[in-house]
Amino acid sequence: EIERAARIAARKKEADKKDKECTDKEVKLKGRLEGKASQSVTRAARVNKLKYGVMVEVVNVIQAKLAQDARFTAICPYDYPPTISSKPNANPFTSDPRVIRDMMNAVVIPVMARVRVGHAIEALMAEKLGANIIDESYYATKLKTEHMPKEMFKVPF
Repeated sequence: EIERAARIAARKKEADKKDKECTDKEVKLKGRLEGKASQSVTRAARVNKLKYGVMVEVVNVIQAKLAQDARFTAICPYDYPPTISSKPNANPFTSDPRVIRDMMNAVVIPVMARVRVGHAIEALMAEKLGANIIDESYYATKLKTEHMPKEMFKVPF
């Protein structure tokens, strides 16, 4: 319990430090804007920090810890391919919410949750779990659907 609180505090401290590292232009623009526009600038600043980093797809917490030790920028949990998956209707490109939660508790680096295009419920669930970034994946859906409105989310896409 104490270790978890320490990890959460360290994660918040790191996020605050990264927010302070915004460029002067972003800070000036952020000061002038209000509401959703300001929120989108903050989202863009967070995503820009991952711009030149390397993200890796992981299956379990052990791989997530190895990725953190190897200094990857972010991790993206996913299920095993359908041929290996034990679940009959498993979607190989999205991940079980419990796995995302466990990875969030295990590592400090950002965790990207992958959701199907147009599935706002999955995105809301990922946001409530505390995912740092949400990715709408075309590969995770069989139908052509519309993108969901990003304004209703605080987490960057």
